[in-house]
Amino acid sequence: MICTAGGAVLLLRYRDPVSGRELWEPPGGGIEPGETPEEAARRELREEAGLTAALLVGPVPVARDWEWAGTRLVGTDAFFLAPFEEAPPVVTEPAVLEHGWFAAPPAAGLEPPELWAILSRLLAAAPSPPSR
Repeated sequence: MICTAGGAVLLLRYRDPVSGRELWEPPGGGIEPGETPEEAARRELREEAGLTAALLVGPVPVARDWEWAGTRLVGTDAFFLAPFEEAPPVVTEPAVLEHGWFAAPPAAGLEPPELWAILSRLLAAAPSPPSR
């Protein structure tokens, strides 16, 4: 899930519990049984950042191959855009070391590294159909 406000993107900083590597990534996560990708995106946004999006744009499928907690994760993730007019207050889960609104990618540790290109694809996409 990519959240934007005033041209900035919300990123959360995490530390991998196995490797110790720190990374910046947008709110997101796995799909639970019975969830649609949009439902999962909305749930993860609430859980990780305390935010509710009125509108979602997407999804844009993105092939991923990365490692977290000693496990290689390979698959396709559905990225959505949650636009906000202004940066709302963010309440993160305890695992988040810090968060921030970025107008440009951080110098290191962005996951996925092509996040700004994904954002460009989402900005050109249509809003997703309304949730049931």
